[in-house]
Amino acid sequence: MSILQSLLNSKKLENGMIWSSVFTITTLPIGFIANTLIIPRLNLYPNDREIFKEQILKMLLSTSAVLGFIYGYNKSHRCLLKN
Repeated sequence: MSILQSLLNSKKLENGMIWSSVFTITTLPIGFIANTLIIPRLNLYPNDREIFKEQILKMLLSTSAVLGFIYGYNKSHRCLLKN
């Protein structure tokens, strides 16, 4: 692998990491809405409710991070946050 190809891959990886963090940050309001509006309406024991909240947040954050990385890695333009 040439130096140019390794630099291109590092740029793609960096862009994927930036987009992954952007997607993850924008998912936090969705997790907040799920915790405040949806979960209290479910008929669960209090201990189960806390476990459910944690699992939903983990699922949302990990899914959005993976999707953001894939999007950023395959995107030809850089993120606007990075000059």
